[in-house]
Amino acid sequence: MKKDILINLFDKIGLSTEIINQISFQTGFIKRSRKIKAVDFLIYMITESVRGCVSCNDLAATIQFEAGTMASRQAYHNKMSDASLRFFETILGILMHSNAHTVIPLRFRQFKRILIQDSTVIKLPSKLMDIFSGVRNASVKVCNARIQCVYDLLSGSFTHWSIHSYRKNDLSVANELQVKAGDLILRDRGYFTTNEFQRIVEAKGEFISRYKHKTNLYDPKTGQAIDIFRLLKTEKNIDRKLLIGKENHTEVRIVAVELSQETVSRRRQKAKKESKGHNPSKDVLFLMGWAIFLTSLTSKDLGINDFFELYGLRWRIENIFKTWKSHFNFDKIHTVGGNQLRLILMARFIAITLFYEKIYAPLSIMVAKKSNKVLSLMKFMRYINWNFTAIPLLLKAACGSIVNLRVVEKYCTYDKRKRLNYVEKELQILTAIEAMEILS
Repeated sequence: MKKDILINLFDKIGLSTEIINQISFQTGFIKRSRKIKAVDFLIYMITESVRGCVSCNDLAATIQFEAGTMASRQAYHNKMSDASLRFFETILGILMHSNAHTVIPLRFRQFKRILIQDSTVIKLPSKLMDIFSGVRNASVKVCNARIQCVYDLLSGSFTHWSIHSYRKNDLSVANELQVKAGDLILRDRGYFTTNEFQRIVEAKGEFISRYKHKTNLYDPKTGQAIDIFRLLKTEKNIDRKLLIGKENHTEVRIVAVELSQETVSRRRQKAKKESKGHNPSKDVLFLMGWAIFLTSLTSKDLGINDFFELYGLRWRIENIFKTWKSHFNFDKIHTVGGNQLRLILMARFIAITLFYEKIYAPLSIMVAKKSNKVLSLMKFMRYINWNFTAIPLLLKAACGSIVNLRVVEKYCTYDKRKRLNYVEKELQILTAIEAMEILS
């Protein structure tokens, strides 16, 4: 049964049935033993949410059929409360701090954590517009929510997850990231502020960030403003120190590499397509000819080739977001209340985190060790979604069962073909950058 399979997975992170029940009492989800059981509610919210929409009627019917517990749909609706959110948040918190293992080159393990902070937007029923906001004009009203995540590449686990109003953009939550000494933060332009860079450095962390247009740059010796366009035209590829920020200058290292014409054309075409009639300026189109980064790391800390390879690992969370939406129905939400919505999304996130950290991560290491193939996250999650009862066999494969590994290799790994897969494409780009032989 699905219930037994998930209970077994929870056991592996120390969340036994007894402990789950204790958490349900501590959070106020269960006040006294009645018809609705905490473990059943948790397990079947997860399995039903992964399949798609979760109505109280379907939840009650499924639990009655599979667990034999009879309770009304109204009883389950009443359980969609603040206490249930605390219950799920506690389970998710324990899960996110149960570290898995992931394959990261040893030379990058000089850092205690390599954190990626990113977000994705999901479409919601218009009924929730007052809670989550979205986009509205005279003829169209679209409700959206923004999901923020922080992922640690070294442990292969999420350290933070939250749902926000669409109005709360990446920049407004940048300073909510908890930075510890020895952390490396890989940032996109959406979180770019000079104050944030200073905060990371003061916490004895390090950062790598994409360059944001119109950032003020200054010469560290003279204090004079630097024209980024003149600098790129004269020096082409750059690796040097400079200052950023109008008032409190922060010293950073700027790394810029000129891109191939094919890559530049693709980036410019995409930008024009997404501009919706407002074509990018000449300056923006010019900057698309380079990969430009700012970092607190010196050339002694990280060489130019390792630098691009390390930042390239940030693409992993983009792949995770794509997997969520493709195979875990993150965009499939029916008209529900705010608490029920958060519970559905949280249940899906618990499922994804559980499968990723306790099955995918160790299984990907085993596949890499036993064969020359690479485990595809997209194919793997799709396989689980369609073959849920195969999870025990996947766990055996992760432990080295050859028979079960062959099944995984057949259905869940990248194909060998002319068109490059995700991992091969990343390696090709990194190799091309290294081949430029820029700056010894």
